[in-house]
Amino acid sequence: MRLLTGLLFAGAFTITGVVPRQAVDADGTIDRSVLALRIVRDAGNEYGTAVLIHREDRGDNALLYFLTSSCLFRTADGEPLPRARAVELLVDETRTLDVKHEDLFMPVGSCVDVAVFRVTAAATTTLAPRPVVYDAPSAGADFLVSGYDRNGLPATLAGHIRFRSTLLASGDRDVSVLRGCVGAPAISQEGVFGIVSQCAANRSPVISLLSMARGFIERNVPRPITDARPISQLDFRNHEMAGLGCRSASITCFDGGKERCHERLRSTHRDPLRV
Repeated sequence: MRLLTGLLFAGAFTITGVVPRQAVDADGTIDRSVLALRIVRDAGNEYGTAVLIHREDRGDNALLYFLTSSCLFRTADGEPLPRARAVELLVDETRTLDVKHEDLFMPVGSCVDVAVFRVTAAATTTLAPRPVVYDAPSAGADFLVSGYDRNGLPATLAGHIRFRSTLLASGDRDVSVLRGCVGAPAISQEGVFGIVSQCAANRSPVISLLSMARGFIERNVPRPITDARPISQLDFRNHEMAGLGCRSASITCFDGGKERCHERLRSTHRDPLRV
């Protein structure tokens, strides 16, 4: 079954004036690569985002590999947080995919805030991977952050690279309107170049660049993933963003670990949105 290219979202979401593209399969099914992530802890649920980067079909099943942020699973010191009661990918309103503890991989140390995990789905799933690129856009370049709004609807926010180092980049727009924006992919016209690691309200998002995680990613994904389907149909032109007035935090930190992680990230660059 052939899948069309482009950013794949169900419905139009215009909170920022951006109308995301849709692509559908031959049977009318919405094709997506970005899913919400729910982490069930004793203190309550926490939300993040993950992006599919590789698919391996095995008979009746498909093994799916995702990228997200390791800040959802470990402290700023690189130590694992207490094991969650469950980690679930939200496929739609009624379906989830369970992420097993042994299928979650994180790099050693705390310099690279990226995690890889895999799940098993039916081979009939229309989920298809996004290409990964290890060359981050230069300062001033357009990019998109893809995720979900607080009603669970797919949403895409447009921005520009304000700052870039060898480890991190930052955008020029607040993306905290996305629920669970930690783990959301940062996407250029070439593909996914980074993962959002910090996205507090009224601050510019901090993006962990995949170039720093290349060895880790390629050790934990079965084959090179830079040759995935192109996204040339992405329209980066004339994306206008209104001021984002949402002030509540995008994720809830129950034990302080992720706050410390984010504080460490904030200290690495001057935040252009901080008043």
